[in-house]
Amino acid sequence: MWVSPRIMREYYAHFFLPAHVQDPQHEIYKSVVGGTIRARYRGRILTTEEAAALAETRWDANSPYALPPEIQLSVEDA
Repeated sequence: MWVSPRIMREYYAHFFLPAHVQDPQHEIYKSVVGGTIRARYRGRILTTEEAAALAETRWDANSPYALPPEIQLSVEDA
């Protein structure tokens, strides 16, 4: 199953992140950029190198840990 980063953070993060994690969005971002959680962008699963390249772009002026709005994340990998 594939979901948006917001859905991952709001509905799934508490299942796979340790209780002491202060910023789930940052942990999800690190997992995607680090290749732990697969990402699908515009219908295609990103390679590890493509996922790492997401860190080179600022996707939201208010958050350094935002991902592209069209990206979907694998719940199975979380």
